[in-house]
Amino acid sequence: MWAELREQHPQLTPIQTKAINKLYDVGPDGFANGISTEKCVNLCRVSRATAYRELTALCEMGVLVQTGVGRGTRYQMVSQRSSNGPT
Repeated sequence: MWAELREQHPQLTPIQTKAINKLYDVGPDGFANGISTEKCVNLCRVSRATAYRELTALCEMGVLVQTGVGRGTRYQMVSQRSSNGPT
């Protein structure tokens, strides 16, 4: 998985890599409907603005998909979302 991801997106930052690692490690059932910005803040030890920036950049790259709005916004790996069905 990592070799393909690094080949497709060589510009991944360490924070983005850490967030993807956490999502991959816990699997599709690990976080309720994906990772939130607040969860990323705590896991990666970054500010809320940085967590939001990194997660939305991953969405723009096509690595993550965003679901929900406002406080209910969650981010899931594209492959996890397709295995869970529509949200």
